[in-house]
Amino acid sequence: MGNLHEWCISRQLWWGHQIPAYFHAETGELLGVTADPKDLEKQYGKAMVIRDADVLDTWFSAALWPFSVLDWDFENPSKLFEKYYPAQVLETGHDILLFWVVRMLLFGYDLTGQTPFKTIYLHGLLTDDQGRKFSKSLGNGVDPIELIKEFSADALRLAIVIGNTP
Repeated sequence: MGNLHEWCISRQLWWGHQIPAYFHAETGELLGVTADPKDLEKQYGKAMVIRDADVLDTWFSAALWPFSVLDWDFENPSKLFEKYYPAQVLETGHDILLFWVVRMLLFGYDLTGQTPFKTIYLHGLLTDDQGRKFSKSLGNGVDPIELIKEFSADALRLAIVIGNTP
């Protein structure tokens, strides 16, 4: 974690958390970053205020999770935030360590000066014989109903638990 650095937080997608940045329609000048553009619209006219069309990167949005669910505020952290931040354990798969976990660490250190969790528990992943995660688009998954019919639900549960315990 010694080489943490900034990354591009926007994507040109049509879904996601829209960036709350507003620009002048004619000049392209940044007018402000706000959750409520009413003051900007009063000052420049509603037609002259346009919102950034990009959305926040998925992992940027995910890194906001502890702050949004615990009602965090820069000046006045909520009682929920003070009670539950930092968390004790984050459970995740190793495949998103560099996407989600590092982003959460960046936010935690930058916004609060502390780590967002004390321990990271890495659970196993269901993979094919080439080590790739099961995926609908790859078509490499297995049908659990077929496995249950052949081996039973208990056998499937046991195989998943034993095969995925790190």
